[in-house]
Amino acid sequence: MTKAFADIQSLFSGMPGPDLDRVAELERGLAALSSVAQIDKEGHVWARWYGSWSKGAVGVINQPVVALFVASYASDNFDIQQVSDFVSLHSRSGGLASYAATDAGTGLSLFELAPTLPFEPESEGLGEAMSVATMAYGMEACATGADLLALTSQTFGWDSHKDQVAKQILAAKGRQDAEILLAQAVGRDIPALMGAMAAATYERIPVLLDGDQAHLAAHLIYLLVGKLPGHILSVRRPSWFTHEVPAVLAQGHDGSVSGVDAALSVRLLKSKIAMTHDLVGILNA
Repeated sequence: MTKAFADIQSLFSGMPGPDLDRVAELERGLAALSSVAQIDKEGHVWARWYGSWSKGAVGVINQPVVALFVASYASDNFDIQQVSDFVSLHSRSGGLASYAATDAGTGLSLFELAPTLPFEPESEGLGEAMSVATMAYGMEACATGADLLALTSQTFGWDSHKDQVAKQILAAKGRQDAEILLAQAVGRDIPALMGAMAAATYERIPVLLDGDQAHLAAHLIYLLVGKLPGHILSVRRPSWFTHEVPAVLAQGHDGSVSGVDAALSVRLLKSKIAMTHDLVGILNA
């Protein structure tokens, strides 16, 4: 293992766990609520998850942010103007993701991963140093002031490579395979998402995952350290994120717009957590 990947291994291995004291306090309130009111099981799960991993007031989400990473893979129909227009439109608060974020009451931050320079997995790799540097850049998503972070990506040309990349990642057996893939097979989007997940754990920011790349990034973390960070939740599977990445990916659907599902999921999660917290507060008043 090179020093660059040794540092990453140490970063992911040292990710902190949930706040068990807050969990115990929240469990008492939820148990009392369940005895006198109709149970919203999903709301309870989300409230418990958010309380376990956040550092703010239990049940209060003040500044959710959708972090949208923009990258590209080489493809026959790659259009650099389309990429530039996407970035320009969203920088001016246009685009579907911007509208969805505004409607959901969440912020939207764009992170460009050299999208006008498409990655060519058949002829090049990022290399270890660039892969680690890209992870470090991804960590900037946690500098947005978010107390809930939704991670997703708009990767142009992804459809031409997603089957191959997913197959390679899901066939990998452990840390060494994961390191090879990071250095040789995946583009800039996946390591950036991995870096954002790692930083969010240390900053105690709960994370929603949206899109193939975000789920594959979580799987690579699992391969590196043998466990998934507990602070992540899947938009596609609205429950605790279990290590069933192939099943989660199978639920993907063509035609989805990057950032839209993430923003709408933020709105639903925020509402259910607030409702659960308010009911517990009324009961304890």
